[in-house]
Amino acid sequence: MSQQILYVGPVEKAPEQFLWAAGLAAAHSQARVYGGAVALIEHDLEGPSHAPATWTLAFSIHRWAKHIAALAQAELDAENVHSPDLLECRTAIVLRADDISLRIDEWEFRQRYPTFAPETLLVGIVSEDQLVVVRHDWGADGFESFQAGLQSATSMSGVNYKPYRVWNDEELARAAVSAKVQRSEPGVVECAFFSLKRN
Repeated sequence: MSQQILYVGPVEKAPEQFLWAAGLAAAHSQARVYGGAVALIEHDLEGPSHAPATWTLAFSIHRWAKHIAALAQAELDAENVHSPDLLECRTAIVLRADDISLRIDEWEFRQRYPTFAPETLLVGIVSEDQLVVVRHDWGADGFESFQAGLQSATSMSGVNYKPYRVWNDEELARAAVSAKVQRSEPGVVECAFFSLKRN
């Protein structure tokens, strides 16, 4: 899988095809409930019939502007996240770089999952007034690899997760005590998720 940086610079000077960045940044600034927001923009195929199908994942985060280039170049991955008491486990789709993770809940993602398999993934990240857009050329094999990793993760989370088969009583008891102290995970941004249809 290859990748190419398409744009780095101020949001206000971004090329016309990246105007969604300004809209996402504006919408996010109106409601700072979340540390990050992400939109999956579904692209209709345009131009020649052989044009590759494309997904666009567009993030807006309030911190870590100096890390957005590394995050935009990171490979999309899946990971399982346990609750503090270890009694629940969910799958997240994640971009990870420089000890920072942008997480999207897999269940929310799946509800809006595009019907086509993309050959190209565009990742755009807005932070403060800066935008980075990176094209990831997946090809058929790249998407299948991502999907396989996602399916593997979900097979061990949600209703498939059986904590008493994974942890012993002592480990669960320690986790129950530790869970009473609320701690945020350093370097992790839980991203709200929504989708946009592009005509």
